[in-house]
Amino acid sequence: MVLVGRSYWGGLINWIKETMGETEHNINPEDLDLIHLFDTADEVVGFLLDYYKTKPLVPNF
Repeated sequence: MVLVGRSYWGGLINWIKETMGETEHNINPEDLDLIHLFDTADEVVGFLLDYYKTKPLVPNF
């Protein structure tokens, strides 16, 4: 998941980490690695370009 706006989404991510993870144990710490926070479109594009260098986009049918 890619979220843009660290200050906007930061509170939600902290809640997921602390409440869902540490207090309620409803999420594994590794699951948070699936969430990526960025502040600019350039950061998102850079992340996606790096991601698809190792995981090519191919049809699954």
